[in-house]
Amino acid sequence: MLVLNRKVLEQIVIGKHVVLTVSQIRGNRVRLTISTPKAVRIVRRKLTRVDDLLQSHTKPLLLTPIVGER
Repeated sequence: MLVLNRKVLEQIVIGKHVVLTVSQIRGNRVRLTISTPKAVRIVRRKLTRVDDLLQSHTKPLLLTPIVGER
């Protein structure tokens, strides 16, 4: 794990196309601005299901159960 200290308006560059900018610091909260090409998908890892959704991107997502025969 890499740990970096940044001040407001300082940036971190990841690869050729991803730029993180520290846009605001208030107490123990940090606001980041993320600049990427539109093809790059950004998802917060707050819910454990996010990983499942990303892994199954080729399968349709069924949100409501269907009652009947299979």
